[in-house]
Amino acid sequence: MKLLFMGSDPISIPLLDSVLKEESIELIAIYTQPDRASGRGKKIQPNAIKDWALKHQIPIKQPQKPDQEDVDWIVENQIDCTLVMAYGHLLKQNLLDAAKKETLNIHASLLPKYRGASPIETSIANGDSKTGVTLMRITKKMDSGPLIDQESVSISSEDTGLTVREKISHACIPLMKRNWRAIENRQIHLTEQDEDQVTYCRKLTKLDAGLDFKMPAKLLAAKIRAFAHWPKCEFVYNGMSIKTSMASVQECEAPQEPGTILSTDKQGLHISSGKGILIFHKLQKPGGKMLMANDFLRGFKIPENTRIDNAPSPDLVSDIPF
Repeated sequence: MKLLFMGSDPISIPLLDSVLKEESIELIAIYTQPDRASGRGKKIQPNAIKDWALKHQIPIKQPQKPDQEDVDWIVENQIDCTLVMAYGHLLKQNLLDAAKKETLNIHASLLPKYRGASPIETSIANGDSKTGVTLMRITKKMDSGPLIDQESVSISSEDTGLTVREKISHACIPLMKRNWRAIENRQIHLTEQDEDQVTYCRKLTKLDAGLDFKMPAKLLAAKIRAFAHWPKCEFVYNGMSIKTSMASVQECEAPQEPGTILSTDKQGLHISSGKGILIFHKLQKPGGKMLMANDFLRGFKIPENTRIDNAPSPDLVSDIPF
């Protein structure tokens, strides 16, 4: 089976490694985003998918946006299946129809939950105990196509956005292994999504770093883990943004108003929330390194009974597209 892969996120790399081991699959080419400026020097650099393709001598295409020329290329090369994961473009119907057998998408949630741009981080921030990946047929409406199969992964109380991304990346392998033959033989079974269960997530912004201490400590800790890589949650003390990447929860009735510093000890910085106490274990001031909280607090005192202002916490989930 001739396969075309479209993707721009390194989350796909374990799956691509596994594709090369499938005797019945020939990976014809990879479509990925054009090289972009990145890093502190803002130098033009290839993404990780292009690096992988170059290493394995797989032909690469990087259009600004796929057009009729790409549709013609798919038809001329008799591509059987186009597989998409985190490519970064909405595909037009003529491209969806170009492959001989299927144009499919792998989405990093258990659809119909979390259609949209940030399903992994949103599932963690919402306090979910599991998420997963969904194989689906692509339709013009975002992430709305009929489902073929799903693979679940657990979310532990220690997981961050990065560790769940790693779980998701490896969950793609068994998901596809049990479906390659059905795709090749045109025997896939499709199940329409339950529209009553649909939710949407959105692209994350720096505003998502803010902490609203009126929320329960359990959800605040989940949000901190979800955004530990980016945008990193933060609170403002004396006009200074203090970032954090790790926190835990003490379940109890909050003894003071949400946002009140209760104590500091070897565990970290204890702060009252809408329900329970949030304990910051790692802290970082501007220009500094992320430190364990007890080390941070040796050189940066935050007095007890200090009140921290609540930051806006924009909704991460909606019943309609953002």
